Amino acid sequence: MQSPVMQAFQGRKAARCHQCDCSRSIKACNSFIESFGGFPGRYAREIYNNLSIVMGERTANLMINSCTLCDLCTTVCPNDFSMADLCLQARRQMLEDK
Repeated sequence: MQSPVMQAFQGRKAARCHQCDCSRSIKACNSFIESFGGFPGRYAREIYNNLSIVMGERTANLMINSCTLCDLCTTVCPNDFSMADLCLQARRQMLEDK
């Protein structure tokens, strides 16, 4: 059974996000999205990859835990993609995997 994070990554909203340049989200969220030098579509892939690691270091933990969960990204995104939901689900999955 797939985790909720992996289901969200593979869902329609994540797929639509990959088609967008995310400029609205980057401008709106200078405390999180901009500070890591990427965009939500890339972060979604990094979170998916991070949670898929069975052995070794999960390198995206800092990025996942840095989101304030304010959901401003969803407010400005034309595709309603929520980095806050994705990060929250990833945090929950990481706790379950401990």
